[in-house]
Amino acid sequence: LSPEESWLSAGGAPLDQYMEQVERGIIERTVQDAASYAQAARRLGLSRQALMYKLKKYHIGGGGGDV
Repeated sequence: LSPEESWLSAGGAPLDQYMEQVERGIIERTVQDAASYAQAARRLGLSRQALMYKLKKYHIGGGGGDV
């Protein structure tokens, strides 16, 4: 099953929670693959400040300086 299908078959959570899980996963993978937070932000189409906000929001990595 795809993540969407498993979410729906499990009765689903509120849509905003599901979307946050998807966003968090995309950000985590992008940050892991990027050489720096600045590069990850560019790949995600975010400003570096917006990426840092989301890292703190989702408790990803240090949320501090560049990698």
